[in-house]
Amino acid sequence: MKIDPKSIGAGQYQHDVDQKSCVNRVGVDLNTASWALQRCVLGINERTALEIVEYRNQHGRFRSRQQLMEVSGFAAARIRST
Repeated sequence: MKIDPKSIGAGQYQHDVDQKSCVNRVGVDLNTASWALQRCVLGINERTALEIVEYRNQHGRFRSRQQLMEVSGFAAARIRST
C-alpha cells in the first residue's frame, strides 16, 4: 500500500505533521518503501529513489547499508554532501 508521508501522523493533529521532517525522523525501509516515499528522505531525490528501487528489483533485498554504495548515483551524492 502506498501512502503520502503526511498520512503517517496520528490523531486530530495529523494535518500539522511536516511531510519531509516526519519521514526523516521515522525513516523508511528501503526493502519495502516506494520511490515516492524514499524521495521524501533528506538527501534522496526522485532519480536516486528510482535507482534504489531498480537496484532492489534486480538484486533483491538490501542486507546492509554498504550495499547502497552500489546504487548508481548514490555514492556520488553522499561524497558531495560530506
